[in-house]
Amino acid sequence: MSNMNWSIRTKILLGLLPLLLLVVMNYGVSYQPNSWGDELILTIFIAAIVLFYWVLQQVFIKPLSYLTDRISRISEGDYTQCIEYAHNDELGNIADVVDKLAENAQNATTFITNIKDGNLDAEYTKSRASSDEQKDGLAGTLIGLRDHMKTIAEQERERNWATEGLAKFVYILRANNEEITTLGDKIITNLVKYVNANQGGLFVVNQEEDTTYLELVSCYAFDRKKFIQRKIQPGEGMVGQAYLEKDTIYLTEIPDDYITITSGLGLANPSCILIVPLKVNDQILGVVELASFHTFPTYQIAFIEKLGESIASTISNAKVNERTKRLLEESQEQSEEMRAQEEEMRQNMEELHATQEDLQRKNIERQQAEKELMRAQSYLNSIINKIGNPILVKDRKHRLILINDAFCEFAGMKREQMLNKSDHDLFPKEQADIFYAMDEVVFNSGEDNINVETNTDSHGVERTVVTKKTVFKDESGETFLVATVTDISDTRQLENVLSQEKTMLDTLMDSLQEMVAFKDASGRFLKANKALADKFKIPQKEEIAGKTVFDYLPKEQAEILSSKEQEVITTGKTVESEERLILPDGSDTSGVSSQIPFKDTKGNISGTLHIFKQ
Repeated sequence: MSNMNWSIRTKILLGLLPLLLLVVMNYGVSYQPNSWGDELILTIFIAAIVLFYWVLQQVFIKPLSYLTDRISRISEGDYTQCIEYAHNDELGNIADVVDKLAENAQNATTFITNIKDGNLDAEYTKSRASSDEQKDGLAGTLIGLRDHMKTIAEQERERNWATEGLAKFVYILRANNEEITTLGDKIITNLVKYVNANQGGLFVVNQEEDTTYLELVSCYAFDRKKFIQRKIQPGEGMVGQAYLEKDTIYLTEIPDDYITITSGLGLANPSCILIVPLKVNDQILGVVELASFHTFPTYQIAFIEKLGESIASTISNAKVNERTKRLLEESQEQSEEMRAQEEEMRQNMEELHATQEDLQRKNIERQQAEKELMRAQSYLNSIINKIGNPILVKDRKHRLILINDAFCEFAGMKREQMLNKSDHDLFPKEQADIFYAMDEVVFNSGEDNINVETNTDSHGVERTVVTKKTVFKDESGETFLVATVTDISDTRQLENVLSQEKTMLDTLMDSLQEMVAFKDASGRFLKANKALADKFKIPQKEEIAGKTVFDYLPKEQAEILSSKEQEVITTGKTVESEERLILPDGSDTSGVSSQIPFKDTKGNISGTLHIFKQ
């Protein structure tokens, strides 16, 4: 063992050994037998050395060993026991310093453990020797670490709050994007609760003709909805100003008459107002206004602004959906003939597409497949060219890829001029924009569209047509628009002529003083004039249709008139006779009755014309 590893006790004994040897050597030189004085001195000297060693061990060696043991335990992490040394000397000062170091280490350990367990509000316990200088050391570092971790935790809490909020409102927006009012109710109710506000309103930008305004579609206050109808012009009030400036307005000094929040305790003005425009791609689609008794933190304002982009996008989609729905609801009529043509076209397109796919798969038989494709195309063109109604097919880029001869005649252009061209290549921009928008609705919705419109054909003649558009998807998923045009101009013209002739006939009959009526072969009234309706006390002359004379005249008289009607129908000759009629009100009238046969388009007698002249 080297000298560095010897204990203090051993070093003291080795230090006293030379002194003891010196005394013994000196005693041996001067020793004289029977000299009791020398023996007494030697004995006292040895006893003094032993006493000195004992005192040294009790006063210095033993406390120092105790201090060494405690310091060793502290170095191993045991801070629980204090050093018990009551003497106010150098060793006592050392013991006090060691106790303070152990206490500081224990406080630091407890503080770090609390932070590790997530208790960022833990306080650092001051030791008996705490001072400002100490705070700048280990304690100051640990407290600074805690404050930094609290800041990070608070920032993380704010980020989590914003992330959870965005996820929550994304779900709300996806689940309620069909109708704006319902969407607004869900948004403002959940937003007021999520940011712990007291009142809120959602304004949506609308237009009527050339006027733009902000309409309050939903509002919320103190857990109950207030149904208020309100419109705000751009620039009117803070909401209108936020719309014009396209920027957030945050007020903490609120005028007394600006807004009042109603609660169970009475009326009170809010502490702050937050107005956030809802914009996407720099377009304002609405404004959110929130009122609260507490101020809004910066992270909440940033969250509401970020959420405003999603709300604006959803409002835009909801408006498009509503507009599309209205357009689709306006075009629901359809015809069976056009449906048959559309089905035939669909089958032909499927056959053509199947043929084209087969040609692509069979490279070896390419030439033969090309011939088959040409035959199929010729067959398809022959079919659609046999159809008298104009037919066209467009691809997803709105280009004409298939047209028949009837459409070329209708458009007044050759097939080569129109194939692979879009409406913007063939028509003026304004008209092409309308065609494009209508076709896009059909492409997007996938539903049939039937529209009646008036066009001018290539000869300058104004024609009334019914256009039916439907979407077709081939096996590869490619989308096409198939349209058929049916000319109903002659039908409309005939309807107008018939309507005009009917009006003229009604006018003529009503101008006669005689009672006039048309009857079918069974004796049922088809039409009567006003004079007959007045005599028979019928409020509306149209009510007589389907009735017989048995419904208005006595049975005997009705049988006489009915037999004469059958005579006219059987012989085809006019029958005239003097008749006395007893009317429904009991009065009677006399006059000449003429029953004249009338024929249908085939020359068959289909009824009688009865004229009664007083």
